[in-house]
Amino acid sequence: MPRIYPMKNLRISFTATLESENYPGALTVTQHTINTSPPFLRLMGTPTSIPNDTWLQGHSFLSTVAKYSNDLPQAEMTARELAYNAPGNQGLRIDYASVLQARGWPRAAENELKKAEVIEPRNINLEVEQAWTALTLQEWQQAAVLTHDVVEREPQDPGVVRLKRAVDVHNLAELRIAGSTGIDAEGPDSGKHDVDLTTIVYSPPLKDNWRGFAGFGYADGQFSEEKGIVRDWLAGVEWRSRNIWLEAEYAERVFNHEHKPGARLSGWYDFNDNWRIGSQLERLSHRVPLRAMKNGVTGNSAQAYVRWYQNERRKYGVSWAFTDFSDSNQRHEVSLEGQERIWSSPYLIVDFLPSLYYEQNIEHDTPYYNPIKTFDIVPAFEASHLLWRSYENSWEQIFSAGVGASWQKHYGTDVVTQLGYGQRISWNDVIDAGATLHWEKRPYDGDREHNLYVEFDMTFRF
Repeated sequence: MPRIYPMKNLRISFTATLESENYPGALTVTQHTINTSPPFLRLMGTPTSIPNDTWLQGHSFLSTVAKYSNDLPQAEMTARELAYNAPGNQGLRIDYASVLQARGWPRAAENELKKAEVIEPRNINLEVEQAWTALTLQEWQQAAVLTHDVVEREPQDPGVVRLKRAVDVHNLAELRIAGSTGIDAEGPDSGKHDVDLTTIVYSPPLKDNWRGFAGFGYADGQFSEEKGIVRDWLAGVEWRSRNIWLEAEYAERVFNHEHKPGARLSGWYDFNDNWRIGSQLERLSHRVPLRAMKNGVTGNSAQAYVRWYQNERRKYGVSWAFTDFSDSNQRHEVSLEGQERIWSSPYLIVDFLPSLYYEQNIEHDTPYYNPIKTFDIVPAFEASHLLWRSYENSWEQIFSAGVGASWQKHYGTDVVTQLGYGQRISWNDVIDAGATLHWEKRPYDGDREHNLYVEFDMTFRF
C-alpha cells in the first residue's frame, strides 16, 4: 500500500520549497505526492471508499507550481478542473479564483468567490482573497472592511499579514519620478543633451476614492537656434473607483519668459476584464515638441484609445490623437501596439511587441520636425530576466531589440533599428524603480540619425 504522508508535513515541505524559489524541487514534491497517493482510501473493515485528501492536495500543488512558474494557462486549467469536479470544496474554488486574479481577470475571480461564499461565508482564506480582488477592482471600502475582519480574527496568519501590508501601503502617500536624458542625440524633436523630468507627489487616499497631487516638470534641449527650456508647476485631483479612473490637472507652464495656464483631463473606463476605453484632453499640450515651444508654438490636444486585454499573454491597444497647433498646423496620429508572449519560465519572459504608427500634418514649413505623412512598422522583442527575488523584493534586467521600416512622404522608406537594456528593482512594497538605456537609429527627412538616451522612473510610497 502506498505510503501516505501527514498533510501538515506535506504542506510545510511544499511551502518551504516554493518560498525558496526552488521550483524543480516543488515540482518533485508535487509529483511524489501524486504518484504515491491513490485517489481513494478504503475504510478498514468496510467496502466503502472515501476521497484521499493527500491526492487532492497533490493536484492542488500542481496548479500552484504552475502559477508561480509563470505557466498561468496550465495553472488555470488544473485549478478549474479541480474546482468544477469538486463543487463542494471551498478551498479549490478559492485557489481557482486566485489564478484568475493572477491572469488579470479580477471580475471573473470575484464571481468564483461569490460561489465559494455560499459554503462558508467567513472563511479566512475566502475573505483574504476577496480583499485582494477588491483592491484590484478599486473597491477600497470593501477591501478595508474585509481586511479589518480577518486581522481581528487571525492576525498571525501569513496571508492576513500580507494582505494587511498591502492595505497599509495603499493608504500611504506616493512619490512618482519619471523622465529621460539624452546622451548622444541627432534627432530634431528634443535637441542635444535633452532632459525631461516630471516629479509628482500624491496624497494618501481621501474619503476612499480621492487623492490630491502636486508636482513639477522640467524639459530642456539644445537646438541649432539656441537652448529651449520649459518648466511646469502642476496640481490636481485623482478619482479612483470600480471601473473608473479620472484625473484633472492645472499647470502653470513657463517658457520663453512667459507664464501660460495649462490643463489636463484624463480618464478611463473598464467595461469588463477585457475591454477598456480611455481619453485625454489637454490645453497647452505636452504632445507639442520642445522645439516648437522654443519657437513660440503651442497647441491643444485630444486623445482616445481602446485597449483589449485577453490575458497576461496577449493584449492590444489602438489610439488616436489630434493636436491643434497655434501656427495653424493640425496633427493626426494613429497607433497600434500589442504584446504576444512567446516564452515564459520562472525566471525568463519573452514578449513579441508589434507596433504601427501613422502621422499626418497639414502645415509643412514649420520650425519643428513636421512630416507631411509618415508611417512606421517596428516590431520588437523584449526579454525580462529575473536576477533575484526574496518574497516581495526583486531585481530584474530587461533586454529589447526591434527592426522595422519608416516611410515618409517625399523621402521614401528606410530602416529603423532599436536596442535597449535596463534594470528594475522592487523593494518591500514601497519602492519600484528602473532605468533603461535606449539606442535608436531612424530616418528624419531622408537622413538616418541616431539617438542614445536613458529613461528612468521611480515610485516610492511613504
